[in-house]
Amino acid sequence: MAELKPEKKDYLRYVKGYYYIERHIIHQYVKKDDANDEHTEVYSNTEGVPARLIEGSSVTSSVVAQIANEKYNLATPLYRMEQDCMRNGIPISRQNMSNWLIRCGEDYLGTVFDRMHSDLITDAKIIHMDETTKVVIEDRADGREKSYIWMAMTGKYEPSQMILYFYYESREHRHVEDILGHDYTGYLNSDGFGGYHSYPGAVCCGCWAHYRRKAYEAMISDDNIYSAYNKLHSADERRTFLDGHPSFKIKVALLEKIDQIMELEPKEEKTSAEEIYQIRQEKALPLIEALFTWTRELEASIPPKSKLGEAVKYGSNEEQYLRNHLLDGHLEITNNLAEREGIKPYVILRKNELFSSTRRGAKYSAIYMTLIASAKLNGLNPQRYLEYVLDFLSTKGLTDENVTAVLPYSKTLPAAVKASNI
Repeated sequence: MAELKPEKKDYLRYVKGYYYIERHIIHQYVKKDDANDEHTEVYSNTEGVPARLIEGSSVTSSVVAQIANEKYNLATPLYRMEQDCMRNGIPISRQNMSNWLIRCGEDYLGTVFDRMHSDLITDAKIIHMDETTKVVIEDRADGREKSYIWMAMTGKYEPSQMILYFYYESREHRHVEDILGHDYTGYLNSDGFGGYHSYPGAVCCGCWAHYRRKAYEAMISDDNIYSAYNKLHSADERRTFLDGHPSFKIKVALLEKIDQIMELEPKEEKTSAEEIYQIRQEKALPLIEALFTWTRELEASIPPKSKLGEAVKYGSNEEQYLRNHLLDGHLEITNNLAEREGIKPYVILRKNELFSSTRRGAKYSAIYMTLIASAKLNGLNPQRYLEYVLDFLSTKGLTDENVTAVLPYSKTLPAAVKASNI
């Protein structure tokens, strides 16, 4: 019989990850002194035996990387991992998991973090920053209700892409200098928090998305009027409605003027920084001048504590910073990059993690978040990357050359740590 073209059938199956003990038998030999029958030398055959990741512990980089990925990338708390292990007959406690993470942070990953921090403030011309709250039980015991995670990341045009997280006990302005050092002179893209604006040396760039949010909140502050307006569809109906509601008309106009400026930003990635700069100078600048001239005229006649008054006041206070994106086409008009890539992943983690017990734990949580977020930003598989870093450094040592080789933006990382593209 002649064979026809074979039929192929694929079946997707799942095999749960498993742990196993890898046991190395080390043969030892003793050389005796025949004259007095004493042991003089002992020989051990240690060829092929891996170095201990943590002295006195059987844990390996594969286990630590898996736990870190589950916790900081997939937002699975340690107690859930412990429960899952116990249900599957694997006696690993959350205390062991926590200890392994902290020890590897202290022994290896903290050094990588410090190098990244140095590279950020030395090499990056544009840095985005933001901060959000964190619960640390040890801080609460000392009477501090809120602690903070601060985030700093490179602009999207920077050759070395990274996101760094820092744990601090407060939101005090001095922490901006703790992160940026004393001499940073690049661009700092942020929201309207005064701690960023008070940092000397950097050119602060405001966030038009925050300004727009204030304007939008003002527009929807009167539910009845906004709801009635939103039900109108024709331009003539809307014009008539606005003429009958002059205060609401101002709110709509403010939002529309901000939208006109933001919509000028090119949507295509291939648009060069030079082209973006030209578009802003030729088209955005006149609209910005007109917007702030108009709001300055309005400001005296608007109740300052109203939602509209707050929006106009925000724009007035931020005007010099909101204008600064005009200086360079590499700059973002908003700080959305920081919120999307840096803060949002942490907020998801916070909802699941709930809190850190100690300051020490909070510090090393920030370091793991840094390496995982930066790995993803550079197209790496976070778990495979962390395993590689721990293996490399525990085997070869913490020299400057070795630390440079394992940075998430290093050009010499092996293909095995790259994320798979399906």
